[in-house]
Amino acid sequence: MSIIHKALQKLQREKKENTTQQSVPFSLAPETSSLVTSSKKLRHIKIIGIITGSVVMVLGSFAVYVTQFQSAKKNPSAVIDTQAVQKNDSATLSTEGIEAYKKGDFPKSVELFQKALEKNDTDSFLYNNIGLAYLKQNDTTNAQIHFEKAISLNKECFECYNNLGLVKVKLEKFNEAHTHFNDALKINKNYADAYFNQGVLFEREENYEEAVNNYTQFIFLSPKEHQAILEKVNQRIEMLLNH
Repeated sequence: MSIIHKALQKLQREKKENTTQQSVPFSLAPETSSLVTSSKKLRHIKIIGIITGSVVMVLGSFAVYVTQFQSAKKNPSAVIDTQAVQKNDSATLSTEGIEAYKKGDFPKSVELFQKALEKNDTDSFLYNNIGLAYLKQNDTTNAQIHFEKAISLNKECFECYNNLGLVKVKLEKFNEAHTHFNDALKINKNYADAYFNQGVLFEREENYEEAVNNYTQFIFLSPKEHQAILEKVNQRIEMLLNH
């Protein structure tokens, strides 16, 4: 707007000069006078051109702004499209990682889960799954790191506490293992896996009464379709009761 303002001021000065010169008799020859007038007309045209160009430029910028605003208004999700795509990519890679895990290809599952994390590094369940894949490879160091990271992101992840307890069992840190299994059960008192793992640990410690209690809870809470596992646990209970 400063360009337009200056141009208007210059045009006003030119008009003022014209008014002053028209009130004074010309002393120049007619041809020279004609040249001066033509020169002034050219200056006027130039100034008008500057004003016009500035206005067009401003209107053009406004048109672009309006277009962008209307586009965002019609499609507000466009702003977060990148995040949505990254999360979709992460979910796809995570699914592929789970499939590799089920097939027993644990190094491949770690690789896929890590790629998924590059797209979404705040997913606690991805860290948990990587921890499980490392645990299957007896890499307790990396397993522990990833389970702890998962818990730091999600304090309510009872599966993560349970899995961290499994790491502690492998490290023969049984008191810490019990603590983590209990943490899992504080969050979800119906979490069957934690009861089973507690039962195994109590049996290992030769605390057969507590082992039976936890195995019994596991049977009570487990889905009936896991019949093969339930039968094995029942056999363990019978053996312990006859110990």
